[in-house]
Amino acid sequence: MNARAYYADTGEVLAEISEAADGLDQTKELSIKASLKKVGERVGSSMADEVITAPADLTGFMSIKITGFKGIMAANKLEAAIGELPGVMQVKRQRYSSGTLELNVSLKSDYREDLPDLIEKCPVGKKFGLVIETASKTYVEGRVTKL
Repeated sequence: MNARAYYADTGEVLAEISEAADGLDQTKELSIKASLKKVGERVGSSMADEVITAPADLTGFMSIKITGFKGIMAANKLEAAIGELPGVMQVKRQRYSSGTLELNVSLKSDYREDLPDLIEKCPVGKKFGLVIETASKTYVEGRVTKL
């Protein structure tokens, strides 16, 4: 089971949880019910802990979408470079599909406004000719122009 909690007013991802559980019972239906109950309890408990302890005033969340990659290797390099930027605490890949990389980044909130510029100016960003086309407090969109 995968679950996400969002800030209602901004749509930012507050927490993301993935859990799995098995359930053995007399029938297939009872086994499914038992496993769903177990995983639901785990996700609910973990999600509550993450939401309650999230230091909202110290961290920010940003979604990043970069297009124009010719392969996943280049996307991997940029993802790793973003993870090394000042203020970035965690990078989670949402997906890579057809040359488009989508990431969720948690960062110290005082770096939120600087992140688009930092991504564009980092050595890997420069190497790929990264251009940021859209930037807000919660979303960055760009494209690579050379590989």
